[in-house]
Amino acid sequence: MLYLFPLVGFGLLGVQPWVNVSTLTRDATAVAGGKFYHGLISNLGVLLWCATASVSLFSAWLLKARGEQKTAVFAFYAGLLSLFILLDDLFMLHEEAFPNYIGIPESVATALYPCLILAFLFTFRKRLLASSFLVLVSSLGFLGLSMLVDVVAPNQTSELEYLLEDGFKFMGIVGWFLYFVHTSTVLVNQRIQEQAGLGSSKPVASGSPTPEVFTPNAPLALGIQK
Repeated sequence: MLYLFPLVGFGLLGVQPWVNVSTLTRDATAVAGGKFYHGLISNLGVLLWCATASVSLFSAWLLKARGEQKTAVFAFYAGLLSLFILLDDLFMLHEEAFPNYIGIPESVATALYPCLILAFLFTFRKRLLASSFLVLVSSLGFLGLSMLVDVVAPNQTSELEYLLEDGFKFMGIVGWFLYFVHTSTVLVNQRIQEQAGLGSSKPVASGSPTPEVFTPNAPLALGIQK
């Protein structure tokens, strides 16, 4: 059962008549006949989107399992938003798929992302303001500058325009990654410490091992004896 869905999926890929199987299974650079470094910064950005989505969604699961429902909702929607942007960046949805295959104009699809981000900011404004919010603000600023360059020069004709648009975008992705990974770590750590504190208030039976309390520096202290 574990491999049933992948097997069915590959079976469907093998019988569909529209696209060669190799086009769907091989690396995009290999299909296009490009070099290994083609799309380097874009690929790094996709990895950071993926890391942000993974950490946020996993943190949401941990927080929900530990009874932090409201905090889990925040982490879940942060992960969901990052995942949506990841899929758009990876498959060029607003540039290629939406206009050419679904019929949604690129301008409309592009405007969707600021709307989603603004909705997220408004919904969780109190929690965001209580965190390292300036990092997220700087991230959104860089992403906004990238979109501005794209609007001012939609048909890039110089390497400088590419450098500005993609450079601002990558800086924004880095900031997004740093903010949500740090925030997720803080939220999970706080909940673990709270539960450890509650547990330590109970009487410990004689001879029972002392419960360990997780701290941010715990991984660094492993194996170090003073």
